Amino acid sequence: MDGIQRQWVKSFDQYHLISIPYASINKDNTNDEIESQKQQIINELNHLPDKDIIILLNVEELAYGEGMIPWCNCLTSYFDNLPSVNYIILTNNTFEHADNYSRVLSVNWFLHETVCVYSQTEVIPWEPTNTDVLFLPGKPWKPSRLPALDYFLRSRLNSNLKYSSLTFEEMMEWHGEDGLNKIIAGWNLVYNNNNPLVNINIIRDIMNKIAKVYDLPWHDDIGFRDFKRLHPKMYSNICVEIISETAHNNEEFITEKTYKPIVLGYPFVFIHDNFLKTILGQGFEIFQPQLSSEFDNQVGKDGKTTGGRDWEKEFETCIKNTEEVVNNTQNKLLKEKILGNQQNAMKLHQETINNIAKIIPNFNSYAGEIFCSLAGKLQKETHNA
Repeated sequence: MDGIQRQWVKSFDQYHLISIPYASINKDNTNDEIESQKQQIINELNHLPDKDIIILLNVEELAYGEGMIPWCNCLTSYFDNLPSVNYIILTNNTFEHADNYSRVLSVNWFLHETVCVYSQTEVIPWEPTNTDVLFLPGKPWKPSRLPALDYFLRSRLNSNLKYSSLTFEEMMEWHGEDGLNKIIAGWNLVYNNNNPLVNINIIRDIMNKIAKVYDLPWHDDIGFRDFKRLHPKMYSNICVEIISETAHNNEEFITEKTYKPIVLGYPFVFIHDNFLKTILGQGFEIFQPQLSSEFDNQVGKDGKTTGGRDWEKEFETCIKNTEEVVNNTQNKLLKEKILGNQQNAMKLHQETINNIAKIIPNFNSYAGEIFCSLAGKLQKETHNA
């Protein structure tokens, strides 16, 4: 914390909310460090009236499972000795050890925040006459972001594609040299077999050539888009959305990028097929064939491995899957899948609330408030990380 004393507890009408940032959930943290931070939490609670206590062990794409264990041990050992305190610890749903604790539940935060934020949103409904393809690349330095957008714009999707992409100058303003170096590394990872290595000038030219922003406004004080808002210009005439997930190497870490079209009622297609097992396991329908090919240890034309996967092959497969949706909008089964996914999202959301309410009976009355508040808070922490 660089010597700055953070406030751990936020107090609301019915509950106290304690958020442990993922920077603190690091497997390298010592027990003494965790104990010290726990004591700070206790000191804050001692000056507050008794209320339900909701503790969030914050989410991160690497899902520091090992780092969550000492936090769970430390917090439960303290609060379990206070019979008058009604508390629960909510962790990322990739934390596989939650069942070892009576008051620790793993929840799919991104699903719940998406349901809470968007289920009540007035949105343009999907229609079988829609033809546009939506792609929101997000942070451009991931291999499935800027390189994928450039590939799609050079493909047969070009005339149907709606997207947002930063200018080089915007990227430098918000992410600096670190962002630039990541973009260059990601680009070279994808295209190192077919193109010469890119440099700053090439990346600048590429980004500024394709830069386009639909999903305004921006939050000037924070520096990222307002994810809670929908923009009619962006979502009008959308037939299908291409999803570039946050962690392309982690099949379990599915975010609001996927759940947003599900809740809003749009078909979606993943760039990578490694997320299919997880999303199907949650009971959702998909709009693309399950790919039988594995992308691990792919060998390029020069005989060298391509970073563990054939990126251009994945991009091309994504295009084919996207075209499959666009060409079958009149299929009754497509609309049934869309509706079924929306209903399943609501069902999973309510089941989680019911499970938490078994421990915190009042949780029903403020669940939406907690899950809605996660959207901006988690994205701000990720942006600042």
